[in-house]
Amino acid sequence: MVRISVLNDALKSMYNAEKRGKRQVMIRPSSKVIIKFLLVMQKHGKHPFFS
Repeated sequence: MVRISVLNDALKSMYNAEKRGKRQVMIRPSSKVIIKFLLVMQKHGKHPFFS
C-alpha cells in the first residue's frame, strides 16, 4: 500500500485512539512534517500531551 499523506495517516491514528480512550499512539513512520505540525498544535494548546 502506498502512503499518500503521512500527516493524514498520523492524524487519523490519533483521532481513532482518542475515540477509543487511549492516551498513547505510536505513529510510524515519523517525519519532520508530523513533528513540526504536532509542535505547532502543542504551542497553541490544541494537543497538550505530545512528547
